[in-house]
Amino acid sequence: MIKVFIEKIESKILTKLFTRWVDKEYDVELLEMTSSVITKRVVELKTFVDMCTRVEIKGFKRDV
Repeated sequence: MIKVFIEKIESKILTKLFTRWVDKEYDVELLEMTSSVITKRVVELKTFVDMCTRVEIKGFKRDV
């Protein structure tokens, strides 16, 4: 219970710090790299969700 509470607080603090860092950063290459890493992670997570929520259509499968 305490571990979950600490993880939530840590997440909020890190999010706030990251937002401040982005607001203060002026290096375009670094921001683009950060953006690409975040985009890769979002694509991974969407792929996992799509694989888990995939509905198999029965009736069109052929066993030869």
